[in-house]
Amino acid sequence: MSQFAATVVAPEYSPHLKHKVNFDTFDNLRPGGLVYLGVSGTGSDPVSDQNRPGVTGWRYARDSCH
Repeated sequence: MSQFAATVVAPEYSPHLKHKVNFDTFDNLRPGGLVYLGVSGTGSDPVSDQNRPGVTGWRYARDSCH
């Protein structure tokens, strides 16, 4: 069983939906829940400048996402 309550692979979504899907997923997590957010290697950072209530931090994994 995965340690993540949800998985979002951002490149699978059109540009106008990415932020909505990302943050809807975060907003619907239960306290203590983890989400895996897969991003492309383009150097974009979809979450670091966003403040979400109850989110205590981000941890980036060295993982590839196609």
